[in-house]
Amino acid sequence: MVSFLRRALLAVVVGGLVTIVLRLRPSQDVPRREGSWRELAGPGLR
Repeated sequence: MVSFLRRALLAVVVGGLVTIVLRLRPSQDVPRREGSWRELAGPGLR
């Protein structure tokens, strides 16, 4: 039982560390696209 709790705690800690590392990494900026919403035209679209 204690072994299971240790493994579960280790999994939570490792998951938290991975999340922190992924959030702190410099993100790649995605350039904004020009324009905005546009209407779709076609026979099946209303």
